[in-house]
Amino acid sequence: MSRVSFGRGFWLLFSGAAASQAILILIAPIITRLYTPAALGEQAIFVATVSVLTVFATGRYELAIPLPAQQRDAAAVMTFGAGLCLLVSAAAAVLSASFHSALREAFKLSDVTIRLLPVAVLLSGLVQLAYQWRLRLRDYKRCSGSRFAYSSTTALGQLTGFPWGVAALQTAIVLGFAAQLITLAVQRGLQTAFPSLQAIKQAGRRYRHFALFSTWSVLLQTLSLQIPIFLLSGSFELAIAGNFALALRVLQTPTHLLGAALGQTFLAEAARQRELLPDMTRALYRRLTTIAIPVALIGSTLSGLLFPLLFGQEWRPAGMMAQWMAMWLASVLIGTPLSEVITLQEQPWRGLLFNGTLLLTRTAGLMVGIWREDWLLGVALMAILSTACWWGLIVWCMRAAGNPLWTLLEPGRSAGWWFALLGLALGVAYLSSWLQAVCGILLALTLLGYVIRVIKTEVSF
Repeated sequence: MSRVSFGRGFWLLFSGAAASQAILILIAPIITRLYTPAALGEQAIFVATVSVLTVFATGRYELAIPLPAQQRDAAAVMTFGAGLCLLVSAAAAVLSASFHSALREAFKLSDVTIRLLPVAVLLSGLVQLAYQWRLRLRDYKRCSGSRFAYSSTTALGQLTGFPWGVAALQTAIVLGFAAQLITLAVQRGLQTAFPSLQAIKQAGRRYRHFALFSTWSVLLQTLSLQIPIFLLSGSFELAIAGNFALALRVLQTPTHLLGAALGQTFLAEAARQRELLPDMTRALYRRLTTIAIPVALIGSTLSGLLFPLLFGQEWRPAGMMAQWMAMWLASVLIGTPLSEVITLQEQPWRGLLFNGTLLLTRTAGLMVGIWREDWLLGVALMAILSTACWWGLIVWCMRAAGNPLWTLLEPGRSAGWWFALLGLALGVAYLSSWLQAVCGILLALTLLGYVIRVIKTEVSF
């Protein structure tokens, strides 16, 4: 693939993901006024469960679709994955029907949520398979459009279906998956000769290592992210899980998009210029830190004030959680691109170890909060422990890339700007009357100056 086509494909995929997430974030202030925190908490459980089960549904065979040289072999891989999706979703349907009452009591779920779970798992798995097929065909425009189809359909369903409450939230997600699948599947590209049963079996055997190894790593990663939803909803009110889901969505969306995009670019460049890995990781770390630290400082200071203003007074707990979660998600922004060093070092077991550690520490922090019957304590401990884990990974990646420890202190040259932003943010949060307004104006001007400085001094590698 040429540099030009790679760049075009990257920006098409990134713009589609960004537009998709932007739609859901922009309608959030409306959604939080149409639905109760408990309803959005139940939706969070629905999404978390679908995310976990989808890992099993495809067996990670979608990752193998771009690999075969022949189109018919790739079609056999996709067909095997689709068959696995059908089996797992059928098993999910049997289990949800068998344990219907237990699920309702344990997580306070409605009937419609439990009944739609198998359908959502099936559609989500098929979407992932079809998405990878389109990537194989380099149909980046279709991939980007499918993300937009999902978010726009989901948003429309949630905005128009609010009289039906939580049923509309879950149905909108299922319709979003259906719209994304249709967008990926229609027109030419998916039509190819149906593979023989023997070819399908061979594809399953040939790429079974994806199911044996990649599945568990991704499962740990997914569980470590979703475990707060399950524990908070099972131990406290659904409204608490809903508040956590909102805080996570607002803080995670920009960090995930930017971190993933930078990570992909860094991996592509570093793989071609391995002799420059120390300098590239050093520059990447410095630039990520200059972005993440101010965001974390402002978020940890002003989230408690901004969330009730933007989303309504019912969502004040989300702002309180976001104040603790801001530094954790800023660490994710720094650590996600740097974690590609694990790939460059060809040590995937380290990623598995990190995700397992992250899952255990997050669970431990939340369990302390549950034991003390204090959800904010649990979220705070989880955020602190998660931050510690991510910084442990950041330090390892910098050292593995060949950088001395003192390079971690290089971004400290911006400390004066950071203290100024923190002081003004505290003024906005805790002063009153005209002093608060003055601090707000000065904060905006200082932030603008800081951004201009970063743009001028930090150029792309």
